[in-house]
Amino acid sequence: MNEGVTPVESDEEAKAAEAAPAAAPAAPGPAAAHDGLTAVIIEDDTISRTLLRGILRNCGVVVVGESSLGRKGGELVASHEPNIVCLDIGLPDMDGTELLGAIRSRQPTAHVIMVTGVSETERVRAALAGGAVGYIVKPYSESRIRSTLNRLFPGYNFDARR
Repeated sequence: MNEGVTPVESDEEAKAAEAAPAAAPAAPGPAAAHDGLTAVIIEDDTISRTLLRGILRNCGVVVVGESSLGRKGGELVASHEPNIVCLDIGLPDMDGTELLGAIRSRQPTAHVIMVTGVSETERVRAALAGGAVGYIVKPYSESRIRSTLNRLFPGYNFDARR
């Protein structure tokens, strides 16, 4: 297995995703195999990554991959073509805003949400100008993630998926 990469989809999760009602169209490619939305998490902090994984799963989002490293995370995004990418700015091997540009150029339909402890106004503006569709400062809550997902995918009620 590649260092820094954790595949997280199991047979049970795949079956649960197939049984869930599709309320938003899936992106073309591997993500289309799921009836619901899919996500890749690129976050170096284990606790934050675990919390985010749980929140996304509670929202009915299938987490198809995780990485603590930017380059490996970029590979996961390229191979899985998720609907949602949760991206930290402060990664050990690169700046998340660099990766944001690469993701946006390769997969312009992905909804990239920055999930980070960096709250400086200039960094927020740069991430949004670079194509991020949301910016959530740690520590984040389930209600904030749900609110952001509801805004991004209005046809998919994340509040009802508890």
